[in-house]
Amino acid sequence: MVAPLVADDSAYYPILVRNIESVRQLDSHDVRAIARLLPQMHQGMAKQCFPRALPVTGIDTKFIETHVNLISALLDQRDDGAVSTAGDLWNWLGTRRQTKDRIWVRPLCAQTRSALANLEYLQLTSDVLRDTRLPGERVVIIENEQSGYAVDDIPLGLAIFGAGRNLAWMRAAWLREKKIAYWGDLDSWGFEMLSQARGHQPHTQSLMMDRETVLRHRERLVDEASTHAAIPPYLNEDESHLFMELRDRVYGGSRLEQERLSADFIRTRIVDWISEF
Repeated sequence: MVAPLVADDSAYYPILVRNIESVRQLDSHDVRAIARLLPQMHQGMAKQCFPRALPVTGIDTKFIETHVNLISALLDQRDDGAVSTAGDLWNWLGTRRQTKDRIWVRPLCAQTRSALANLEYLQLTSDVLRDTRLPGERVVIIENEQSGYAVDDIPLGLAIFGAGRNLAWMRAAWLREKKIAYWGDLDSWGFEMLSQARGHQPHTQSLMMDRETVLRHRERLVDEASTHAAIPPYLNEDESHLFMELRDRVYGGSRLEQERLSADFIRTRIVDWISEF
């Protein structure tokens, strides 16, 4: 069955033997497809196109993804280990990779939505988010993606959420003139991220990251899997005390997730924050 692969280059044979389990899953059509594919592939051929746009003839790119390990091994043998040296097949080909660096942006009123072409949601990379001036006066930065849907109806408001620990974009110059609130999990890492946010934008306020929030939801506390031991540098006095109390399990647990806050409590605290300006 593997004759089409070894007909032109018997050096492939040892690779086929070492990958015998993958070879056994191939049918005759697959073998012929790989034999047609290998001569077309060379280092840098993608020229930064996405994998789905790879310029190959008679082969679909889903097929390459399905058999990537075997194809990589065969090409590595042919080109003296160049694929391994590049890191993987996609680097060797020179493809542009889809980034997981995506952060959600959600306008929270009609005015900010209108300024964003009436889109309800956007996803931006951190670099684009840092360099793109966004509308609105009030920005709520929310640690987790799902909690970004719990906030609504903030006049001239914008929610930015799902970035997790990826907060370097907060160096953005356009944020300096915004009223910023940061809402994260009530645990040691949530306070560490609040500190990072404030390090980039010192006027950042914390939202629902206080003792009252803990006491109102005390029965929902759990233990944090791993703890950030040192007190983060940019917390205020109350936040530093609460950080230590949670770390020391004063309230019976060390973590209160954002998603565990009551919806009515969230609404009340948002209204309180808005009324401060």
